[in-house]
This record gives sequence, C-alpha cells and structure tokens, in this order.
Amino acid sequence: MIPLANGWFAKDLGDGLYEIFDSNGVPLGYIQLKDGENIEDFEDWDRLVPLFPFPDEDVTEAPKPIPKTGDILMIAIFMLVTAAFGIGVALRKKVKRFFIN
Repeated sequence: MIPLANGWFAKDLGDGLYEIFDSNGVPLGYIQLKDGENIEDFEDWDRLVPLFPFPDEDVTEAPKPIPKTGDILMIAIFMLVTAAFGIGVALRKKVKRFFIN
C-alpha cells in the first residue's frame, strides 16, 4: 500500500492503474494515471472512478420500483379472472333471456 498525502492509500494494479482506499482501508475507487504522473503527488481526485455511485443531493424524486415477475404474474391472473367473470355474467344474461322468452 502506498500512503497518499490526503491520508488515503493506493494499491498499484499495474499499467498506471491504482485502487484507492480511505484512511480506514475502505475501497473508494480507481485512478488511471497518465505517463509521467506519480500517485504520491496526485491531487486531481475528480478523476477517481468510484466503486459505488455517490448519492446525488439534488435528486428530489424517489426511483420507481421495478415490478417483480411475481407481481406481473398476479396482475395477469387478476385480469384473466376479471375477464372470465365478465364473460360469465354476460352469458348468464343471455341464457336467462333465452329461457324467459
């Protein structure tokens, strides 16, 4: 592990690629250095590719949940049962009308 000026650490992965860890050893992301750059002197942390997306403070709308397969199946069954009930009611009215007249 290579100690950095800001208290973080870097692990050399070869070809100018470094994995960056915070002071507690938690992985933060990756940095790809250009030729001539030294990780010990590096300060352009905007180039850090994070492992996990950071929460966006400007987001005001919660993401909509993606329906699961079971949810879609239940919706399809509900629609089939409703359609069958409607057809049954319509047939019953036709049969009643046929026997009454």
